[in-house]
Amino acid sequence: MGFAAAFGKAGAAIGTQVFTPIQDSFPTVQKGQQAVFVIGSAFAIVGGLIAWFLIPDKEKDLESEDVRFRAYLEERGIDTSFYGESLVEQTKTTAFKSLT
Repeated sequence: MGFAAAFGKAGAAIGTQVFTPIQDSFPTVQKGQQAVFVIGSAFAIVGGLIAWFLIPDKEKDLESEDVRFRAYLEERGIDTSFYGESLVEQTKTTAFKSLT
């Protein structure tokens, strides 16, 4: 997260120094703004392609992650019999058991 924040700040600082001269190099303000927009869009597309093709795809199935986590807890002797119940349901169950 720190690297992402640092690169974002660096990009913002560089962009403010670079895009203004690019915009001013065109004959009209509209053409300069269009050029800056196209350059920014190109950076966004390249960044998207890098993320799509170069960043490894992690498993997206949360249910299998829950199964692995539950097995991890059980291997370490942690009671998972109430695993998956909400805290409210667990409190109701505990309160009911204490009444009987």
